[in-house]
Amino acid sequence: ESGGDVGKVARALETEMLEAVTKLEFEKAALLRDQIDFLRTGKFDGESKSRPYRGRKFAKRKHRYGKSKG
Repeated sequence: ESGGDVGKVARALETEMLEAVTKLEFEKAALLRDQIDFLRTGKFDGESKSRPYRGRKFAKRKHRYGKSKG
């Protein structure tokens, strides 16, 4: 059954991903995560996962400096 093979491959990739994280190889871990997601879902959604901040709006910081003391 190919579903079992996919599960085995996904588990092996998960192990490799966790090893990458412990070695602080976050880019490699992210790629492995995307491969695992693709294997399990059949969909590639790399745009949203590779660039988590795209399209998000951030609050503007108020300036701390330049204030006049009264």
